[in-house]
Amino acid sequence: MSQNEKCVVVGIDFGSSGCGFAYSFMDEKKIYHMDVIGSDADKKVPTEIILDDNNYVLHFGPKCKEYLKENGIKCGHYFKGIKIHLYQKKTAIKSSNSSKSLPIKIVIQKILDELRDICIKQLERSWKDIQETNIKWVVTVPAIWGDFEKGIMMEACENAGIINENVDKSLFFALEPEAASLYCYRNDSISEDHIKKGEYYIICDLGGGTGDIVTHLVGRNMTLKEIEPSCGGNYGSNEIDKKIFDCIIYKLFGYKNFPTILEKYKELDLEEKDESVLFESWCHLENDIKDFKEGVNSEKIKVKGKYPIRCDVFEDFFEDDVKELVDKYNDTLNDNELKLEVKSKKKWIILFPYKILDIYIGEQSKSICEETKKNFKKSQRRNKYRYK
Repeated sequence: MSQNEKCVVVGIDFGSSGCGFAYSFMDEKKIYHMDVIGSDADKKVPTEIILDDNNYVLHFGPKCKEYLKENGIKCGHYFKGIKIHLYQKKTAIKSSNSSKSLPIKIVIQKILDELRDICIKQLERSWKDIQETNIKWVVTVPAIWGDFEKGIMMEACENAGIINENVDKSLFFALEPEAASLYCYRNDSISEDHIKKGEYYIICDLGGGTGDIVTHLVGRNMTLKEIEPSCGGNYGSNEIDKKIFDCIIYKLFGYKNFPTILEKYKELDLEEKDESVLFESWCHLENDIKDFKEGVNSEKIKVKGKYPIRCDVFEDFFEDDVKELVDKYNDTLNDNELKLEVKSKKKWIILFPYKILDIYIGEQSKSICEETKKNFKKSQRRNKYRYK
């Protein structure tokens, strides 16, 4: 095997919620996935990382929150939601548990470092003599990304060492919806029934941060041809969580992230409270909202079409009890079905109606449908292909 011969292709999926990798050797068709303790059914780990004051990695992926609870929230700086910051054209990102900010390319680089190291160790279990120069790296990116986002990602890839200076084109960017399209096209269980010669199909790749859409035509010799350039927007599921924090939590309590809660404690000179306990309360709030969105155990938990969410992280800030705060919020609403209800004053548990999800998910679905229709109409106007 020559030093510069590519024997394996590694695809890295740097997602808004989860990240991972898969690889395939040139001489076989089998695809191998990331094999990590704590990875979910999709063979990915959460896109979360904890760094110390010198930007060394303390923990990556699963159980970052548990690490902070066990070691104290002052032990490191916790970063998540990284990809959506990049989509918003931000060059820096603030820690979720402290006031520290870092250039976003450094945080991305640290995550890529971890993925690269895990991948190489996994490859070495199959090929002990494999060289990094034998790896062709592929990084998937959203179709809606421009030069700004791709430029930062390229710098992060270079700094993470997944671009070999002595090997030409050792890194390749692939658009996420196009990668999804190729997967469907080459997956016999999908293509046999749904992808036919002379027909077109639309792929909607919906992730945590963005939704990307691509339209392909199956041409002669079963080749694929792009009918219309990929498009999309911030139609991912994380936008629903963001709207709940922005439109409900913030309006109720005036706070929507943990660092501002810590600042408020210092400002009010409140009786010292264990910050790990405070952080755990915040984590409960985030998890409850995530479960509310995903409908986890909804048949067992929902009461009168509502879902209980713990908001005790805010209780020390207000002279009013939680019912008075909820009543003030409800007075601003015109739809009675959207009004909140207090389940427990003592524990600050609030019941959120499921109709909230109907609205927020509906808004995301509408945006996706409208974007898909635009893509379809543009393709029709070209009048080059036959549609069925």
